[in-house]
Amino acid sequence: MDNQITHSPTMERAAFILGIISILSCTFCYFSLPAGSLAIIFASLSRGGSRRFSERAKIALALGLIGIAATIGIYGYAIYYAFHKYGTLDEIIKAYASYSGMSYEELQTLLGL
Repeated sequence: MDNQITHSPTMERAAFILGIISILSCTFCYFSLPAGSLAIIFASLSRGGSRRFSERAKIALALGLIGIAATIGIYGYAIYYAFHKYGTLDEIIKAYASYSGMSYEELQTLLGL
């Protein structure tokens, strides 16, 4: 048996692609967060038993982290802006109801409030 420690170029490539997808889709959290998380996992698994990351795995790890951070930052700022502009969740729902053409009561029953 050969006990060589090798890197996995396939995992590196998958992590790199998922990291790029995570950054490009950072405005869609249901796709960006899992892609960034998988990029981090695959970059970590690409080491193959070695203690060091290859250069491509380091880049993939950074891309996954940047994608997750960008998604959290964008959604965090959007929530902050909505509460800063409207004040309360009730006011946000009223504003959304006026934009969507639904009545406030219809929207509350739709949201389960």
